[in-house]
Amino acid sequence: MAIHRIGSAIFKMILSANLLITGSAGMAQGTAPNHLVQALTSHFQTVTPEMRRQRVSGGYGETISGTAISQEAVAREVSLFKEALATGLVKSPDPLFLALGHNLIVHDPGTGLAYLKAQHETADLSDGNVGETLVVGTIAAGEPGEMLAVSQLASKDGSRRSFWAHYLEYNAIFLSSAEPIQKQLAVESDPAVKASLLRALSMIGSPTSLAFVKDLVEHTTDDAVQAAAMFAFVELAGYDGIPFMEAVKPVGEKSSRERQDALGWLKAETRPDAKHGRDVTSNTGFVARFGTLFTSPVMRWLSDHGLLKEAALRQPPVLGAAEKAELLELLIDSKGFGLEAVKGALFRSLSKQDEASLLRIRTVSLYSPNELSMARLSTVGIMVRRIRQEL
Repeated sequence: MAIHRIGSAIFKMILSANLLITGSAGMAQGTAPNHLVQALTSHFQTVTPEMRRQRVSGGYGETISGTAISQEAVAREVSLFKEALATGLVKSPDPLFLALGHNLIVHDPGTGLAYLKAQHETADLSDGNVGETLVVGTIAAGEPGEMLAVSQLASKDGSRRSFWAHYLEYNAIFLSSAEPIQKQLAVESDPAVKASLLRALSMIGSPTSLAFVKDLVEHTTDDAVQAAAMFAFVELAGYDGIPFMEAVKPVGEKSSRERQDALGWLKAETRPDAKHGRDVTSNTGFVARFGTLFTSPVMRWLSDHGLLKEAALRQPPVLGAAEKAELLELLIDSKGFGLEAVKGALFRSLSKQDEASLLRIRTVSLYSPNELSMARLSTVGIMVRRIRQEL
């Protein structure tokens, strides 16, 4: 995949690779009552903590359907969560509680959302483990999780607004977030938060945000805000934005530099038939590593359809509608594993009808996060913005 102005930025997000691989659950006691620690420890002796699944099982290619836990185990997780809430653990969460909460996001989304809501309202975001685990869970909760993040923009606590604005800057994706973000921009007083939210609109990529962003470019008097608005405008307008960017008057050093960089990128990377300069190619390194992992249903399917052959990787074919639908379902069940091997063909085969499936792949990619997850989020984001802006 070519480096993209937004796609490459996601790797600067709050999460560290170490957190994704090891999880936040050291399974040590902190503030939880002894009996609850014992109950949680006993539970995780028979049920894998999803935040640590990759470390515990090493099972690349595992599927959602193949690792589903029993209804009895789900009920036990719900019961343990309710008991933990009653003890006030949510205000000072132990690693065990954080691991339980992420499991609920995967196994019982309704209760998982209740866990996330309590964390969004009370979590100490200065605690790295808590904040980082909350970020992972918010992405894994999909659109309802992102709505919780957006709701925090109304907080009177500037540090909370800043935290979640920064989160959205690198992770916003759902169209439902665009309007409330624009409303917050209209009343937000912190220039740094405004700049983050403008870049969040870039991540979402809704064409309906273009007029709003253009107006900010033309009328804001804050240098950092204008620079961020220019960035957002270019990502939304693409090649068609060149005349406007050539005519706009920067208000300071940051916006002058952004205008220069933006015009350089637009003229070098975009053209009338590729207005946003996007290109996605399959990852041959991934295929070399996992191409014969036939315990993975999606890798078997790709092999059976000839999509792991060198010719298909070098010149990706356009997939038929039925073939693509089958592939997308397999990718969802595999938590996105295998997308790396076929993203070139999928990029060439996109249609408007694929957006919901891609958003689902993005969500499940952080059910059991590992070192491949973040790049997968970037790939899906590029594909979603292509659908919204070009198809």
